[in-house]
Amino acid sequence: MDWKWFFIYPEQGIATVNEIAFPANVPVHFKVTSNSVMNSFFIPRLGSQIYAMAGMQTQLHLIADEAGTYDGISASYSGPGFSGMKFKAIATPDRADFRSVGCKSQTVSELHGLHGRVRESGCA
Repeated sequence: MDWKWFFIYPEQGIATVNEIAFPANVPVHFKVTSNSVMNSFFIPRLGSQIYAMAGMQTQLHLIADEAGTYDGISASYSGPGFSGMKFKAIATPDRADFRSVGCKSQTVSELHGLHGRVRESGCA
């Protein structure tokens, strides 16, 4: 899954690709890593960026003061797929809405299986 953002929700046992949802006005704790090249996780309207590095875990706390959809990017050049490393960060009005946004989500094991199939097909 090179050149994509993979978001795992450990408490819900689900994961999403290139889209993350969380409730507005609630601090969010991101644990960021990479399986390959170094990238920079950045949601410009919400604040700081942090590096995603192979073999390391970095951490970032953000909060969206308003509900809305925010653009997320990789903020540093990392190779040929860099320009497509975009994602949507969706801050929902309340916690109940946050749970319903994950309609495109899959279980973590399903996405890991997809990762293997994508690699085998040469599409990653």
